Amino acid sequence: MRKPKWPSYRRFLKELREICPPIVPVKTRRRKLKDCIAYTTLHRNDEGLPTHFEITIDSRLSWEATWQVLPHEWAHCLAWNEDHPTVTDHDPQFGLAYSHVWEDVVE
Repeated sequence: MRKPKWPSYRRFLKELREICPPIVPVKTRRRKLKDCIAYTTLHRNDEGLPTHFEITIDSRLSWEATWQVLPHEWAHCLAWNEDHPTVTDHDPQFGLAYSHVWEDVVE
C-alpha cells in the first residue's frame, strides 16, 4: 500500500488562508504541549477588539496527525463571531465550519 501524499505544512496553511479565511488573521505555532494536542486562542487589542487567532499544535505530532488536527482548529476560527465569543465550543456552528474546511480544502 502506498503512503498517501500529504501537502506540506506551509502549503496547507496557504490553502486554508486563501480558501477559508476567518474574520481575523490566523497565526500558527508548534511547541510541546502537556495536556492536549492542540488549541486555538483569540487575541484582542487594548480596546478589546479581536486582532488574530493563534493555533498551537503539539510539535511532537507527526505530519499525518497534524494534517488531521489543523482543519479542526481552523474550524474554531471560522465558527467564532461576536455573538459566539468562545473558540472552544463544538456546537452546530463549529460543525458547519468544520465541514466547510473539510470539503473545500481537505478533499
